[in-house]
Amino acid sequence: MSDDSPDNHGSARPFRYRAARNDGTMLRGTILAADKGAAVDALHSQGLFPIEIATARFVASRSMPRGSDVAPGLRVLANLLAADIPMSRTLATFEKLAPDSWAPACTAIRERVRTGGRLADGLRDDAGLPPVLAGIISAGESSGDLAPAVLRSAELAEETASLKSAIRGALVYPAILLVAGACSVALLVGVVLPRFAVMLADTGQQPPPLTRFVLQATAAMQHNSVLAAIILILGFVGWRIWTGSANGSVAWSNLLLRLPGVGSVRRAAATSRVCTAMAALLDSGVPAATALRRAATAAGDPAIESRLAVARAGVTRGESIGLALEQSSALTVAAIRLIRAGEESGRVATLCIHAARIESERARELTRAAVRLVEPILILTFGVIVAVVSGALLQAVYAIHPVR
Repeated sequence: MSDDSPDNHGSARPFRYRAARNDGTMLRGTILAADKGAAVDALHSQGLFPIEIATARFVASRSMPRGSDVAPGLRVLANLLAADIPMSRTLATFEKLAPDSWAPACTAIRERVRTGGRLADGLRDDAGLPPVLAGIISAGESSGDLAPAVLRSAELAEETASLKSAIRGALVYPAILLVAGACSVALLVGVVLPRFAVMLADTGQQPPPLTRFVLQATAAMQHNSVLAAIILILGFVGWRIWTGSANGSVAWSNLLLRLPGVGSVRRAAATSRVCTAMAALLDSGVPAATALRRAATAAGDPAIESRLAVARAGVTRGESIGLALEQSSALTVAAIRLIRAGEESGRVATLCIHAARIESERARELTRAAVRLVEPILILTFGVIVAVVSGALLQAVYAIHPVR
């Protein structure tokens, strides 16, 4: 398969048919083919005589497997495929053993495969599998190594889910701290302090300077809250429209990659996903340029994906993978060095796995370090705000009940 050639059945379309057997029995079903002529030939090869053929469309399942169920489901399917039993029996057993959220997709996949479709296409279209995972399975299906390819897809899904879970878990405490601090300040400024101001007004006293400053600042924020909300909403909508475009998403991603801390985490996480996908694809016999194109979809970062496209163009021109990646600055320096070492030793896939593990752990450590830095900053910030508000509150209390 050339670098730019589509996968088998990549351009195939489903056709609904009505055909007759030699004994006159009529059959109805769906078959995948490039066009009607190819569909007729495929039916003839099965000993059927087509009577009616019309373009059809598979209806994808309405309920995709939950993200947490993707990897366990793929592992179950890989083990069944490794048992070397007929595909129809494999899929029937898979439907019983897979996590419950796979149930709707299993039915659609069985029907697709029964009517001549590919398993990889069913997993992509009916189960909503990400393109890079479906690409790995498609490569394994083409090379005859389907079970190992499904297993590698499960491992990639597990690694991606693990990295996302680690990053989200590290951000839980700062998020709770931010919400709790904001609610506490809002309660003091919006409810408690204004009541003391009313009490002062009833006694005919002016609020102390600090109390007056906090009240005026709160009033100004409340007065301009509607305008601020409109500006924020318009800004958010404009940002979404801009980042929804191809150029805008790449520009925004490039900006995030240049930010201290955030950029390092994003680059390390994207490198880990890309290297894991590349290792699986190269192990499945996919050519380097094609592996780069498919692995780019696992990056989860438009800027990295764009740089990988540049690197792929270099590989297509005959450059080595490591050199093309280095010139495009697509991945981290450590990963590129490992890939270049793998090219020299003929173990690119193996060293891609090592690079993925290193960058995955690096992303986790960078996230933990950033959280360790954010936590004291949040505590200090809210501490100062609460101290100012508390000082204003105490001044109001003393103004009502002067210390004797």
